[in-house]
Amino acid sequence: KSGATRIVLSWDDGCDALCRWTKIHGQRMPKLRSKNVTEKCLAAWFSEATQRFIKGNLSRSELSKLRLIPKMLENMLWWEVRWGQEASWLERCAKLRRWVSDHDGAYPSNDTLLEDSSELEKELAVWLDIVKFKKKRGTLAQDRFEALSVVPGLQELLTEVCKNQQPTRTPEEWFDVRCNECMQWVDEHDGKLPRSHTTNKQERSLGKWIATMKQRFIKGRLARQQC
Repeated sequence: KSGATRIVLSWDDGCDALCRWTKIHGQRMPKLRSKNVTEKCLAAWFSEATQRFIKGNLSRSELSKLRLIPKMLENMLWWEVRWGQEASWLERCAKLRRWVSDHDGAYPSNDTLLEDSSELEKELAVWLDIVKFKKKRGTLAQDRFEALSVVPGLQELLTEVCKNQQPTRTPEEWFDVRCNECMQWVDEHDGKLPRSHTTNKQERSLGKWIATMKQRFIKGRLARQQC
């Protein structure tokens, strides 16, 4: 019966509706399991938009419209770093290389997220922070780390950052993060668990994590509060 309540939204209408909804609800994204028809419809639309972004199937005008939704820029950059196509990764590396070259070797940072900073500067600053975060966590793929060699000194910077800084979250906190990611996946896919054998990078990553946690549970290696 979900099909009976499904509402087809154009791209512009979907972006506008999601923008209004997130502003009203504290910038939280809608959930597929909601009993509210409007929220469920927007969650389905957003799930499809996410997959189109990850596959690189959005036009420039569609991307521009999506960016207007609160917190969406950061979400899009997270998707790009974690599940984006290789071409988008190489393009972002090239943009950062040009930025560093044009600014006398300086890197964009959170200090640049001010009123006078450009949109490109904001994007690169957030993207670079996400890359640092992934590197510190040990989840940045080696081929992607190697692609960063086009940016002078960046690989050395990331290596030094990982050496000198402590992880920002404990293993228990990471467990909660992954649990939330899995619950979001289930919400967005009609209650289905992610599979470990699939071509979808996001689903495969979550599916493998669930499989690992299942083995830990069987072997009694999960803490009581994690079960």
